[in-house]
Amino acid sequence: MIFRIILIGCILLNSCEKPENKEEKNEMKTYTEKEMLKEFNILLPKIVKDIKEKKNLIPLRNLSADSSDFFSYETNFRGYIRDDLEVIEKNISYHDVLNVLTLGKQIVDEENGDGIQLTYRKHSIMFQFDEEEGKWKVSSILVEK
Repeated sequence: MIFRIILIGCILLNSCEKPENKEEKNEMKTYTEKEMLKEFNILLPKIVKDIKEKKNLIPLRNLSADSSDFFSYETNFRGYIRDDLEVIEKNISYHDVLNVLTLGKQIVDEENGDGIQLTYRKHSIMFQFDEEEGKWKVSSILVEK
């Protein structure tokens, strides 16, 4: 009799999911295109305000990923936004960046809406939505003078 009670107890304990496993199952939230665009429209004025206050491109560097790149057709310079900010600021002024952000034509990636390109005259800034972090990142800056 005692053996049966112990056996049933063991079966019940093993069939229950342990609380530790529940915490480990962090599912990544999936964002709709509408949610991503809403986040972008909230972020854009903040970037503009930040650049105006600081009068430099550090806010873009802070929003960039490690692999975010910069390319200038005029000087044929290619670099990374995080590593080469001083060189980038010699190729494009913060005023030009503000013009791109405020006056630029917005092109949304039609496939899934997780990419946005802002283009004004011959400058472009591309943003990519990072679903793991749930926020927009600067993916590249193109300068053509």
